Amino acid sequence: MALCATVLAYATGCRSGEIKTLQFQDVHADAEKPFLRIRAENSKGRREREPALNDDGLWAVRQLLHRAKLIGASKPDDYLLPANMSKHTKKTDPLKGERGFNPRQHQNSWKTAWENLKKAAGLQGFRFHDLRHTHITRAIEAGVPIEVVMAQVGHLSAEMTRYYTHLNADAKTGRCEGGSRQKWCGHGCFRIRRLNPQNERRRAEYRSGHRTLTAQITGELIPVTSSL
Repeated sequence: MALCATVLAYATGCRSGEIKTLQFQDVHADAEKPFLRIRAENSKGRREREPALNDDGLWAVRQLLHRAKLIGASKPDDYLLPANMSKHTKKTDPLKGERGFNPRQHQNSWKTAWENLKKAAGLQGFRFHDLRHTHITRAIEAGVPIEVVMAQVGHLSAEMTRYYTHLNADAKTGRCEGGSRQKWCGHGCFRIRRLNPQNERRRAEYRSGHRTLTAQITGELIPVTSSL
């Protein structure tokens, strides 16, 4: 789950709260041009938007859909990330004492899984929200129009997005290594590179799938372990 949430955030620029509150009916994975629907009540800007899904984002949501179905979710208004009721252990929590997964409640936290993932990656100071910042930064480095980036991530003004434009000069002069190698989908959604592990400083094997999946984040690689 932590891997899929990380890939989805990096590929779409979505906030953690937007991902946690996704319902089946918000995931349009089979559309001609796949996208998510972020409902206004779940968006910081209180505006609905439809971020595009590239290949990596599509992979992530399909993995999450499969997982959700295995633990009992099936209805359009069931959550993509059902709550694990056994995690509600505080005495003041009204849900304390329940067991199993509840598709009618969404997961509120992935702190432990995220911390374990960061530790494995050697990125202890990295925040989940930095995935969103990286998505925006790489988009600007790749020359994506600011209006497209705004629509993708839900910024209400160009000024919010222009905060990142100072990095564009670095990308043009080649000082941001790898900037010129990034590719964007037609809808302006950042594509995480699947890299040749023989040519990279950091490698990690996603052993459960018997393949290597690496994601470049701020010039580093997040290794994926089978325990997350």
